[in-house]
Amino acid sequence: MYKTEAIFTLESIFNLGRALGSANTAEEILKVSILSLMGKLKVSKIAGFVSSGDRFKLVYSRGVKIDDEIEIKRFEIPSEFTRLKKSWIKNLILSKEFDYILPIKWAQTHTLALIFLGGRNKGFTKSEIDYINFVSNFTAISLKNINSILELKRSVFDLTVLNEFTQSILLKRDEGEIFNSLALTLMGHFGVESVSVIKSDGSTIKIFSFPDEQHFSSGFIRKILKLGSMNAQFSRIKAKSFLFALGQRSPDGQRSYVLLLGKKRGKINFKISEVNLLQALFTSFVNAVENLRMISLNYDINLAYNIQRNLLPLELPKDPRVDIYGLTMPSKVVSGDYYDVLKISRDEFIVVIADICGKGLSASLLMSNLQASLKSILLFTNEIETITNLLNKVVLLNTLSEQFITFFICKIDLKNLTIEYINAGHNPPVLLSENKVKFLEKGGVVLGVFKSKYKSEKIKINRGDLIFLYTDGVTEAMDQFETELGIDKVIETVRSLRNLPSREIVEGVTKLIKSHTYGVEQTDDITMVAVKVL
Repeated sequence: MYKTEAIFTLESIFNLGRALGSANTAEEILKVSILSLMGKLKVSKIAGFVSSGDRFKLVYSRGVKIDDEIEIKRFEIPSEFTRLKKSWIKNLILSKEFDYILPIKWAQTHTLALIFLGGRNKGFTKSEIDYINFVSNFTAISLKNINSILELKRSVFDLTVLNEFTQSILLKRDEGEIFNSLALTLMGHFGVESVSVIKSDGSTIKIFSFPDEQHFSSGFIRKILKLGSMNAQFSRIKAKSFLFALGQRSPDGQRSYVLLLGKKRGKINFKISEVNLLQALFTSFVNAVENLRMISLNYDINLAYNIQRNLLPLELPKDPRVDIYGLTMPSKVVSGDYYDVLKISRDEFIVVIADICGKGLSASLLMSNLQASLKSILLFTNEIETITNLLNKVVLLNTLSEQFITFFICKIDLKNLTIEYINAGHNPPVLLSENKVKFLEKGGVVLGVFKSKYKSEKIKINRGDLIFLYTDGVTEAMDQFETELGIDKVIETVRSLRNLPSREIVEGVTKLIKSHTYGVEQTDDITMVAVKVL
């Protein structure tokens, strides 16, 4: 994978949190977030507006001229970061150079600010979108805090509670710890006797309780979770020791949270100002749990990357009669491409390359399954027809109908100078022998689709021959005009470098791909293996 700047790091979280924490007005908060997005996303055109009654007031812009105020119907504002519609640009008299809108929302119902972005010639990666959502969550928390100060004129004590709670959960790495901070804050400030939170993603339910563990009937949970669809809805209930409930949805709308509060010492009802503070605290809790989920997911993906990297050959077998080098560049953190080189006797090597349908975690899991199956079969046989037929059966038994694998395997005999191969629907590797080019394409269909018998082809090779194996991410790499690189340019480059070591041949093709795709995000995994017979 191409090296890019890591934007979703603990350092970026700390720096953004510190900058937002030092801002004293809504304008300063929005400017901090805008500058963070500009720096991390490399956008050249941006404008930020803060909510002011029925209109939005310009706070900061860069790279465009724009009106100081715009008027937008609240129901037209999207719920999340999205590409701008042409009708929007025209109706709002916005610069046509804007491509995206990021609404800063509180509890999915109140739009606190709008950020427009443009001047970028490519889309956003998953990591960049995660950072955008992260900034949006933090900005919403900060703007809500400031707006609460201006609109409700809270007491200094209320402000201290909210700020201390936000700071106390900022660096916590466990949902239970975040809930305990919420429960202690609510019990200390409002005098409630017990606190619970019910969290559901539609299939699983998690319950947090303090000070005592609570058990609820399935009927009560189904009923109370309906409040989760009513953002910031404060309701009176009668259930066990709980009298009040507050519902909240996650920013992406995929999870429901319901806060349950017990009896309130000395008083029965909550004041309006207290309800507003409850909503602020609970929304901060939900955003903190959601941010923790995003950070945990990022960690898990990186862990999967390290595990998968160890599944690929760390060091290829060495033999003075052959020079082999391989490289994988995933389009995402983890890859669905696979290659391996195995020495099965003094004179024989098996070389494998495969491309799993799809990308990311699902493809990488199937890749790991393929590798494990191949290694197991090789314990009993090194006949490539048997290997391929058994692998096809394994893939058929263990994958969905829409999943398949393109697969190429060859056995190189350095004593008799032969290569026996099977191509199961893979991009045909190229054999360069003297001035001739041969595509290794005999074999059969892709793995995992049909119960099929695979037949091999055996051909003679000569010293000085070069075999170049690759996945479709090489030939289908696109430039900014969506033109594919194609096999002809790859062969031309390999032919021009064939007298160099295998590593330099692969690096030469890598430079070709990067030159062709300059300024365009890699969308497919890229894998190459070069084998030179010496």
